[in-house]
Amino acid sequence: MLKLARSSSTVGVAAASMHKLYKTIENEVEEPLQGTVKGSIPVWIKGSLYRNGPGMFEVGEHKFKHWFDGMSMLQRFHISDGKVTYQRKFLRSDTFLNNTTSGRITINEFATAASPDPCKNIFQRFLTIFETDDMSDNTLVNVFPLKDELYTTTEIKYLNKIDPETLDRTEKNVPAKKEGETEFPAGEIVFKTQSPWKIHFNYYHSFSMTENYFVFVQQPLLSNVPKILLGRKTGYAFASSLTGYPEIKNRFRIVDRKTGEEINADHVIESDAFLYFHQINAYEEQGHIIVDISCHEDTKVLERFYMKNLTSKEYEENLKNASEPEPRRYVIPLDLGKEEKGGDMVSLERTTAKCKKIDDKTFHLQPEILADIGLEFPQINYRKYNTKKYRYIYGVAFRHKKNPLTTLAKVDASTKTYIEWEEDKCYPSEPVFVPKPRGASEDDGVVVAAVNRVGEGDDDNSCFLLVLDAKSFTEIARVEFEGIERFPYDFHGVYADDKSLKKA
Repeated sequence: MLKLARSSSTVGVAAASMHKLYKTIENEVEEPLQGTVKGSIPVWIKGSLYRNGPGMFEVGEHKFKHWFDGMSMLQRFHISDGKVTYQRKFLRSDTFLNNTTSGRITINEFATAASPDPCKNIFQRFLTIFETDDMSDNTLVNVFPLKDELYTTTEIKYLNKIDPETLDRTEKNVPAKKEGETEFPAGEIVFKTQSPWKIHFNYYHSFSMTENYFVFVQQPLLSNVPKILLGRKTGYAFASSLTGYPEIKNRFRIVDRKTGEEINADHVIESDAFLYFHQINAYEEQGHIIVDISCHEDTKVLERFYMKNLTSKEYEENLKNASEPEPRRYVIPLDLGKEEKGGDMVSLERTTAKCKKIDDKTFHLQPEILADIGLEFPQINYRKYNTKKYRYIYGVAFRHKKNPLTTLAKVDASTKTYIEWEEDKCYPSEPVFVPKPRGASEDDGVVVAAVNRVGEGDDDNSCFLLVLDAKSFTEIARVEFEGIERFPYDFHGVYADDKSLKKA
């Protein structure tokens, strides 16, 4: 394995400084700020990297409890002619406006309950919780193009439409719109399934898709419905309804994209328990479905992102005890009727993944590990290889619990090797692949990531946009912005060409 720019920092140093990333961004940047380029950015890049994530962690004296709770802040890195400008703005959701006007948290987020209204007495506060069943429209997780428009989203029902040049919120959407309203594309229900549990349902963050199938993976993190309903009336957030059950196996459900019918619906296709947030890619090959996922061994990963007042030693222990997300490959034969009990159903070459027949209706999947490195926030060359056979994965790396979240990695799924980029005290965002127009190979392009450098002192902080050559995974440029000491510690982003989005 080739490793680049190996760091001398330790988990302890990371633990001592990482908490600084969970702080409110004090200033917006509404007008494009010209960056200083060190190195050379290819002139063929003409577009914007958009990123979304929490930028505000307290409202007045009230603090959010979890990384998934903060108020959304959008970022835009516009790249053209080898130059880069930077903008950022808080998403003006209804929730943001209500919070900042009231000076308190007015509605439940993922793990933080709304703060009581100090202007109301106890009886009035009790009545208030029955006045609405609404939920937050703080869409802080992802930003994506749909046709020629830009939207932000999270795990709730709302979408917010964004002006791609100013980052202003222009409209709040709940698909599909009413009949006669056509601005937002109408959606349709493709598939419905009942939860296998009486009062619980499985937690989902993403799903997989091939050219012909959807793949849903039910996982052993369950939400208790009575707790959700009670919590909305008594002031408990959604996270309080979640419980991990490591004894429950994951179940893979395959749905035909055209008909909405479940394939092998009377069979149970399962694996040993794991938790996941992000699928990597999925595709079909010779009668099999290949599903690649970043998998955590246990269900406790959410706990590490509570913003508690831990000492450096406590935080260090927290990081050491956290499971690393493995990049795994699961292979599912579409024909499950041939092999004898105990036999392997997978007939593909060049994979160690297995599908063992337990009985006539039960099949157990054993994964292939794609690389000996933890990997989260995975990305690929989605423009050409989404739902297709592919080779390269880019992500934020965990290297045997040393320096988690401080390394970027490029994984070769064919050879199971990887290359790393790392720099002392740096925390990179999810890496986004930007393909070269008419590129000759899958990794012909660049990888861009927003990087925070967090020092031990209050004045020892900086940030930059990192540009890597995707083939060699070596730095070709970085861009710094005067007066910007830190980017929001965000979740997801997307690159869009200038011509692909219209101004709202």
